Amino acid sequence: MIRRAAAALSGAALMLAMAGCSSTIEMPRASSDYLEQDANAVIEELQEAGFENIYLEQGTELWFNNLNHTENTVEAITLDGMSTFEAGEAADADSNIVITYYWCTDYGCAGDFLFDEGW
Repeated sequence: MIRRAAAALSGAALMLAMAGCSSTIEMPRASSDYLEQDANAVIEELQEAGFENIYLEQGTELWFNNLNHTENTVEAITLDGMSTFEAGEAADADSNIVITYYWCTDYGCAGDFLFDEGW
């Protein structure tokens, strides 16, 4: 009798634990709405929505021909490997979100040091 009660409690605890892991969240915005947005602001928005696994990845370096973008803005975003998703789309809280951002070296973005004397 005690074993049955212990087994029932263990099963109930396991079900509650599993239920907590499978919570779903609606994506606040579509993937296209995140492009060219400040990467830090996007991370904050997704964390506030409840997403737990947000990763950053360096994308294209802003140098010479890429100066029409802004440093630290979103170049691409994926949700569990999908590059396209819609606002309101359901996703697990533990989904992997990868944000690829534009970056530059300390001397490359400002344009001050693009050409050295004698070039």
